[in-house]
Amino acid sequence: MTTQTTINKTDIVNAIKAEMSEKNLSQQQLATAITTSGKGNISHAIISNMVNGKHAQISDEMWNRVSIYLGMKTHTEADWTVKPLANIQKVYGLCEAAMKEKTMKAIAAKTGLGKTVGLKMYAKKNPTSCRYVLLRKSMNVKDCLKEIAGALNLDVDGKVSDMISMISSHMNKKGLGLILDDVGKVIDKFYAVLQERFDSTEGSCGIVLAGTDHFHTCMKMAKQKSLNSVPYLFRRIAYW
Repeated sequence: MTTQTTINKTDIVNAIKAEMSEKNLSQQQLATAITTSGKGNISHAIISNMVNGKHAQISDEMWNRVSIYLGMKTHTEADWTVKPLANIQKVYGLCEAAMKEKTMKAIAAKTGLGKTVGLKMYAKKNPTSCRYVLLRKSMNVKDCLKEIAGALNLDVDGKVSDMISMISSHMNKKGLGLILDDVGKVIDKFYAVLQERFDSTEGSCGIVLAGTDHFHTCMKMAKQKSLNSVPYLFRRIAYW
């Protein structure tokens, strides 16, 4: 078997972290899931060593088992080139189209289908043209804007309108796109901000909104009720 390269291992480690984050799994739970899936026995210690960069004593067979479980490699491949799942390729393609067309696009999918892996993969391969931001349920509007600003290497504070203006100005100047993941967790607080963000960067920056199927459901319900800026925002999204 071909020896695993550092780049390949990094991709697998990133996929492990994405899998744990997306499914809210501990390292022990992921190891158990891999073992019970029939892909081969994997211990908690192996997963821990992979995540923590202690790779010297991990055999190619262990990397193989994990990558197969994550859908990154088949048994018949002769090398360790990462092979994205069809879902991941679709997500990657949507990001690519949004950035190229400088439009707002959205994706909603059940957890575990490769959404976050695809989003992070695109951002990692295009560090000069877009930024990936993971939003969390505990965030308020200012928290979300500060998280976005941090990804853009900006330090912003003050009124929400001023923060939006600074972020938008920076994105327009640099031509940077934005990938917002888990938008559904903050969408109730964030409708008007998203509308204003897109209006301020329309035609100069691409934006991707991503979340679980709950995100799409919430958006449709809010649109039907004509809540806040939702009908207008919904029309601005070029693709679901």
